[in-house]
Amino acid sequence: MRALLVEKGPARDNNIKFPRDENFRHFSSTYYMRKLSNGETHDRKWLVYSKELDKVFCFCCKLFKTMCCRSQLANEGLRDWKHLSERLKQHENSIEDRPTMFKYI
Repeated sequence: MRALLVEKGPARDNNIKFPRDENFRHFSSTYYMRKLSNGETHDRKWLVYSKELDKVFCFCCKLFKTMCCRSQLANEGLRDWKHLSERLKQHENSIEDRPTMFKYI
């Protein structure tokens, strides 16, 4: 099953109307792109939105996580829309994320 998921990769539905939370915040498809300091943009292909849970996950960490992986993106998912940009950057720069990303690549 894992091999099939890796082969197909994470799926994105671009026609979702993202629900708002109690503070009227919501996920946006703009989070799928990361703007680098040199102005370039990079697709966060690993970022997956669950419309059933209204949370985001790291595809690589969900698939290849180890027992020591404590990131919400690898476990229960993240729905902190106010701080999502900051949390995504932290995850991208974390040591925990790198081994799972290399396994996926």
